[in-house]
Amino acid sequence: MVGALVLIICVGILGRIITSIKGYVPFIFYYEGNGYVVSNNTAILKEYNGGEIAAEVSYHSESYEVTKIGNNAFNGCESLTSIERPDSITEIEMGTFERCTSSKSIDLPDGVTKLRNSAFAECTPLESIEIPAGVTSIEYSTFNKCESMESIEIPDSVTVIDDYAFHDCSSLESIEVPEAVMEEDNNWADYSIEVHVR
Repeated sequence: MVGALVLIICVGILGRIITSIKGYVPFIFYYEGNGYVVSNNTAILKEYNGGEIAAEVSYHSESYEVTKIGNNAFNGCESLTSIERPDSITEIEMGTFERCTSSKSIDLPDGVTKLRNSAFAECTPLESIEIPAGVTSIEYSTFNKCESMESIEIPDSVTVIDDYAFHDCSSLESIEVPEAVMEEDNNWADYSIEVHVR
């Protein structure tokens, strides 16, 4: 019993030391009901349980800006129809909104620069999404099987679209992309989709 108590105290002290020295909290902590971790002095949303995503979170008297929505944070949220996301978000990580089957449209913060693998894959009701002007890459299978997507605008900032990014988007008839995207030889869209270069 005494040993277990000592271990708990030591873990708590170690957590404070790691946080204060490196700005790194490797385990999930909860702020206003949602779970976060800290890496490189910024916070990542790892577990969404409802409500708004905080722009800034506190842990052991330290404050951290939330810059990423982590892997699978909303994966399989079948009843999610809308969510407030702070402007501080710059990255949507792997599988973040995968299989969110109630979202017809998703608004992304203007500061987002990367859409990671399968970020919106199998969001079957998703009809439209506006990709922010700062996004530079759309990674593997990002919108795979978004069967209701009828249109999408690819900003000039995008230079890379990875394989299967728009595969099985059966309602998407055409897409316009920057010239830089076509310089890469990859398999990112179905042959049924007309690709126009601007």
